[in-house]
Amino acid sequence: MIVISGFDELNETIIANQNKCIVLCFGASSCSPCNKLKKKLEDEETITQYKDLFCISIDVNDPNNQEICDIYNVKIIPTTIIIKLDKDTTQLINRVDGYDWTKFIINYNDYINNQS
Repeated sequence: MIVISGFDELNETIIANQNKCIVLCFGASSCSPCNKLKKKLEDEETITQYKDLFCISIDVNDPNNQEICDIYNVKIIPTTIIIKLDKDTTQLINRVDGYDWTKFIINYNDYINNQS
């Protein structure tokens, strides 16, 4: 998982990893469910099982990330959003507001199955 700060860094990271399943993970270090999700996404078993997954951590308390939170309408943390780059436009594929690992994996599998 890569931690970004600011819109320019986010855009560069998306472009560099556009061939993967990009997940924006919005959270805060003081949030227990956010930390649980982050730990799960960084777990070696998860990384091995979901090879196409590329996670970007976005701290909602970082002032440089406020514009990103506004654009993606983040009101609850954690929030995970699967996106894809189509031409020069980012498309929102799926989102999960709150910690719901099962729903996240369903969204990931839907994304992967629709890429084939």
